Amino acid sequence: VWSNNKRAADVRKSCQKSLEDLGLDYIDLLHIHWPWCGDINFAEKKMDMEYVPLSETWGAFEQLVEDGLVKNIGLSNFNVQLILDLVSYAKIKPAVLQVEIHPYYPQTDLVNWCATQRILVEAYCPLGLGSVPGAPVPDLKKLIEREEITEIASRLGKTPAQVILSWGLTRGTRVLPKSSNPTRLAENLQAGSFRLSKEDMDKIDAIPERGMYYDIFTRFGLPIFS
Repeated sequence: VWSNNKRAADVRKSCQKSLEDLGLDYIDLLHIHWPWCGDINFAEKKMDMEYVPLSETWGAFEQLVEDGLVKNIGLSNFNVQLILDLVSYAKIKPAVLQVEIHPYYPQTDLVNWCATQRILVEAYCPLGLGSVPGAPVPDLKKLIEREEITEIASRLGKTPAQVILSWGLTRGTRVLPKSSNPTRLAENLQAGSFRLSKEDMDKIDAIPERGMYYDIFTRFGLPIFS
């Protein structure tokens, strides 16, 4: 559910629109996309904030579950503080947290904490590739070209992308790579057929550089990841 649909009535309308578009009777998993509310115009670099209590939005999500329109509900781009506040009043605990994760931005403390709360972590941008218009792009070498990754890939007979995805899976997260290339889609699926050794995991974890790719709101004066 996008950020301009946080009112209870709008949450339901958004869900019903998704069901109609997908031709389904129910949705397996529905996320709150961002922890803020309002409209954003990327072309004009403008943001219009609206102040809607998170409790109202989450209550509307819970009602969708009770009505059988959604099976599971989750969060995207939330930090620990917001999750702690939400679970203090939630009737249904979030099943999933979706955030940017890759070897340049591993979010290890967040991943470990979610494991203690039985919240599944999904990693978007798991290959550390891509960005969105206007977002600051870190000056980092592509992960698929790093020697630490290519050495492991060559030794295991895998592609660099498969090694990076396996790094995410070995940590216990779910990875969400994006591609429209049939060959790459097949390769990405094969990343689930193996796990990395502790030695290989340690080698990737030791990559010193850090950076994120989807910090798109800093330029609007809304540092939600700070």
